[in-house]
Amino acid sequence: MHEMSLCKKLLQTLEQQARVQDFQRVKKVWLTLGSGAGVTADGLRFNFTMAAQGSLAEGAELIIAEAAPDPEVQPPAISADVLRILELEVI
Repeated sequence: MHEMSLCKKLLQTLEQQARVQDFQRVKKVWLTLGSGAGVTADGLRFNFTMAAQGSLAEGAELIIAEAAPDPEVQPPAISADVLRILELEVI
């Protein structure tokens, strides 16, 4: 399941950023879904909900845009042609 592996990588990235930026919980994640992803936004949301159980992102809302990201924005990327984190709402 490609969606699940992407979600696990996303969670690893969120956990890494939690250590760097010192936050405890993720409430919302804004992403872009690149043309190279080969997954649907609905499939990604479903798998994220399952993968996030018991993590700092449990219950977080996943907001997915399928448009290309602004080239001026350089957030932590999972893979530039697959997923790009645009913004996080954390506590």
